[in-house]
Amino acid sequence: MSKKRSSKSKKAKAAQEPKDWFGRVTRAGTIIWSVFTGLITLMLILLFLGVIALPNGTGLGEGNVAVLRVDGLITTASTGGLGTAISSSEILVKRIKELDKDPTIHGLILDINSPGGSPVASDEVGRALKKFSKPTVAVIREVGASGAYWIATATDHIIANRMSVTGSIGVTSSSFGLEGLLQDYNITYRRQVAGRLKDAGTPFREPTQEENELFQDVLDSIYDEFIKEVAENRHLEEAYVRDLATGFVYLGSEALDLQLIDQLGTMDDAKEFMHSTLNKSVELAYYKEPSSLFDLFGGVMSDPFYFMGRGIGDSMQTSKNPPFMLQ
Repeated sequence: MSKKRSSKSKKAKAAQEPKDWFGRVTRAGTIIWSVFTGLITLMLILLFLGVIALPNGTGLGEGNVAVLRVDGLITTASTGGLGTAISSSEILVKRIKELDKDPTIHGLILDINSPGGSPVASDEVGRALKKFSKPTVAVIREVGASGAYWIATATDHIIANRMSVTGSIGVTSSSFGLEGLLQDYNITYRRQVAGRLKDAGTPFREPTQEENELFQDVLDSIYDEFIKEVAENRHLEEAYVRDLATGFVYLGSEALDLQLIDQLGTMDDAKEFMHSTLNKSVELAYYKEPSSLFDLFGGVMSDPFYFMGRGIGDSMQTSKNPPFMLQ
């Protein structure tokens, strides 16, 4: 009799365990949500009372040589996807023009850490730099490749860390093909176009030979323009640059030997270069980016939610890449 009761007791306990587990998760979620909403409410109250405040807009710090960051994907878009660092050519060009008119600014340093991006965006920034009437220096820290290198060549002097990667003179337009996947799952791509090449590049069917040739022609044209731009900006023979333009990167130390950069060093060396060029003491002026309520809250919550937030950001990261990339 006691064995039967013990058996029933174990079954009842086992049946109860999933419910207890669900209850614990629910309670934990409720506590986290309560803390989250409580902090938001507290921050709103403090903002309303004027105890804390949000910085208003962008601003350039004190100094006579401005520093502009070229970080992440270079694009014509003004914002990136979740977790995506971008450098907008629209914003960069606007700031370059403003700095050129600013009488308190005597020079410009580009702080570059970018794998490249859109050919159009790179060309826009490069053109703005070549019109800039004051000394310019590019500092390549970790990466200054492809479109970012295009931009760097438009400055008067390129400094790179000896372990950085630069160059990567080339163009890509690679993509995935899903036609095999559609066939495996018996899914049909119903093609309806006005203009026989309107859906060229779609991943839902195999490209035709004509389409492949047309895409390659565009890539080759952009590639030629890239080579000409580097040759002109670096005062090198076009044939010499074409030999280097394999699409692969060079270490900073290699790039110096190949005349792709002017000096190995860091931001301190850029400051010294500006000092000798301007023949005056140099103080660097950095931009202060605008902060939103979300940024302010994110600073408070960054430590406890860092890993969870990173996981969400990595899984939901989106891409706004143009069809042709200097990357």
